[in-house]
Amino acid sequence: MKKQVIIPLLLGGVLMLGSAGGALANKSKQITQELDDIVVMATKTENILANVPEATMMISAEEIEMQNASDALEALRWLPGISVNPAKMGGGLVIDGYKSSFTSVALILIDGNRTQLSLSEIPANIIERIEVIKGANAILYGSDAMSCVINVITKKAPDRFTASLRGTYSANKILQRVPRSRPARYDQINEYVNTQGVSLGFKLGKLRQSYSYDRKHIQGNSSDKHDSFLAKFGMDPTDNMQLGFDVRVNQNERKWIAEHTDNYEYALNFGWDIDEDSSVKARILIRDDETTHNIDRKGVREKSFYDEEEIVYTRRMGINRLTAGYQRTGNRFDSAGPGDNWVKEQDDNHLFIQDEIILTDSLVLVPGARMEFYRKYGEEFNPKISVLWKATDSLKLRASWGTSFKAPSFTQLYQSLYFTGLNYLVADNPDLQPQHSRTIRISAEKSFGNRFHTYVGLFRNDFEDMIKWASTEKYAPAGKYHPSKPTLIWEYRNVNEAWVEGIEAEIKCDLTDTFFASFGYSYSRGEGKQVGRKTYTLNDAPQHKVSPMIRYHNSGIGLTADLRGEYERYPSGTVDKDGDKENFTLHASVNKNITDYAKIWIRAYNLLNETKRFGLAESSGREIVFGLEFTY
Repeated sequence: MKKQVIIPLLLGGVLMLGSAGGALANKSKQITQELDDIVVMATKTENILANVPEATMMISAEEIEMQNASDALEALRWLPGISVNPAKMGGGLVIDGYKSSFTSVALILIDGNRTQLSLSEIPANIIERIEVIKGANAILYGSDAMSCVINVITKKAPDRFTASLRGTYSANKILQRVPRSRPARYDQINEYVNTQGVSLGFKLGKLRQSYSYDRKHIQGNSSDKHDSFLAKFGMDPTDNMQLGFDVRVNQNERKWIAEHTDNYEYALNFGWDIDEDSSVKARILIRDDETTHNIDRKGVREKSFYDEEEIVYTRRMGINRLTAGYQRTGNRFDSAGPGDNWVKEQDDNHLFIQDEIILTDSLVLVPGARMEFYRKYGEEFNPKISVLWKATDSLKLRASWGTSFKAPSFTQLYQSLYFTGLNYLVADNPDLQPQHSRTIRISAEKSFGNRFHTYVGLFRNDFEDMIKWASTEKYAPAGKYHPSKPTLIWEYRNVNEAWVEGIEAEIKCDLTDTFFASFGYSYSRGEGKQVGRKTYTLNDAPQHKVSPMIRYHNSGIGLTADLRGEYERYPSGTVDKDGDKENFTLHASVNKNITDYAKIWIRAYNLLNETKRFGLAESSGREIVFGLEFTY
């Protein structure tokens, strides 16, 4: 079978390239650079990546550039334990065996602040790095941080004048399932995406400032537009104080679901290093959103206002580094539509404490706890403990256990949504209960010199009242929503008990000074139970995923080329019994610096144009992307 032949051929090619490559002068040192990078998010204190007690992964700006990724979602695609489908519907992010779209178990942050934006709406060119911390992280970040926290760190305002101009154009074929077709039938739709962006940065006196504007236009079955503007200001009033202010404006127009969204975010950050052993950090986030969309084929306007204030104090005392903080969150949601007007408000308070205990040079213990005070759900207490043991200079073992909590959103509780283009209704459920989870994760990292690095991780998540988006298998009569067709009704519901467990592994190797290879594998399985219903398989994620990669990088001639494979196999019992249960896709990219100030690139997803439609209402065929960037 073709899929079974391609994988060993690709792996064999990796080994042959490793043995044939010459010892050139431009060594990438990718592995050692990653291990020496700074990570802030994992414990809200600065740590070297190799010394973080949590299972933490990082994607640098350099890696994002080598991938030629267009946005944060594409940049995350190749991490172990993560699966991505870039199509608009049915796609999104799968983490640790569970899909993050609609019923998120991952918390997305931008510079440490919660955001309403999806990862595909964060342009790659503004990203300094992406930090991904696995496991339950509710003690530091609160609701939604159930299995993963993704913190997108944007580039700081520069100390000198910088400017860039960029653009991309891509052609893609989308497979869109014909609703209610049995056996499944798919329409093939041509889709074209073009992006433009411009950035400018400079310093006036002590004030650093940068401005970035990006635009994405999708043309195909519908015409979608996304405009993003980011302004960053920073200054150091004294040698031990830092002050930053960010303004982010995003506008989305999604004609395929008749929706328009305006998003405004304002973030103020303050840092004060009191002395060598203690510091204070404070931040304020204000987010103002307005969305208009089509429900019952009539206009509905939704406005939400969210504010968050936090202060964190850190103190080093001997072998302890104590971190304590207070957080307040406020949320107001205002929905106005034909015969359905309501306003909901929520104001909650949170306390958290954590202690990083350096027991020995090779053993670090991090206990912590968070107390949350919800107006609607009362008090929630979530503990966590993590440990790092450096068994040898090259072997590190990590383990963590913790509990998490997720409250239903206002939309899930009170707002039904009708999607015009696909003709289905997502019904509200005011009886939804909060979701709770317990997570345990164990991982090991082993390095062999500076060129070879291995990682393996085991995890299990146990959920109570897991919030899941599912079909009721019922239809509203024709004329109620769609003028001539019955409308499929979906709803949010609680799954009484559920669990997901799995394994993830990765091998990285600097084969030569210019060739780098990696091999990733992940496996997951899960099960859910509901009162009055049969036990069923949680089938949101591929059960098996294999992702080999070979890269050539020569900074002397300014050339980088990637070849990647991606094999996915899904479990039996899927909701889409007519789709393929496995697929293999091949991806390639090349970028070349043509001058010191300009580069071009071409990227091809799904080179073989394989059908990848299992369990998806919409999936991507072959996609070719051309890009050009000028920087100064």
